Amino acid sequence: MEGKNSKNILLKRKDDPQFVRNPLTGRFIKRTSKKYRQLINDNILNLDNPDRSDAVIATGTPDELKLLKSKLAGTKIVGKNKKLEIRNGRLQTVRKNLTRAQTVQQTQENVVSAIKENKGILNNPHLTEKQIDFILAKVIDAKMLGVSLNLDQEIERITRAGVKPAPPEEVKQKHKHKSRTRPHRTVGRRFNVLPPPETEVDNTEIESDTDFDTSSESE
Repeated sequence: MEGKNSKNILLKRKDDPQFVRNPLTGRFIKRTSKKYRQLINDNILNLDNPDRSDAVIATGTPDELKLLKSKLAGTKIVGKNKKLEIRNGRLQTVRKNLTRAQTVQQTQENVVSAIKENKGILNNPHLTEKQIDFILAKVIDAKMLGVSLNLDQEIERITRAGVKPAPPEEVKQKHKHKSRTRPHRTVGRRFNVLPPPETEVDNTEIESDTDFDTSSESE
């Protein structure tokens, strides 16, 4: 099977286009992770990610929290692009939900802006097509996350010998080892048949106790 004859090359996360560095912790996260989406939404809403852990304002009975919510609505305590909600006996601030149209529009603006600001990459004679795609993805990620990227350092890193920006789909097959098992017999295989051993034949006749009438019963 094709899967057994090929092997995927494992890349370091810094060279894997499926991972991006978290600007808050410095660790790598997947593009499809919940944390990546939170960082994108916070950048679009112009909010700080760390204040998610400081969202609780007060605790109390449902009536007390409803009264406090009505008094704090629209104040500076709530902040921009946030709203108040009562969850599990706590009054806390939550992010406003972004619509799909807002997310798409902001993403398009970030992509166009990132390419315009770094269009010199497209004409760099020292970069291959795959390396250009890899760097542009890094630039767009930085724009989406609202962080800066040292472009010269990134180009120097991926153009060094032995660094590949994108994983190839397959690698060449390894040399096959000779099978240690005996081959199965095939249909129609020929065998060498040896003649039977020569033995002396006893020609002595044995008399029978029964007489047989070989003549016809009726004439």
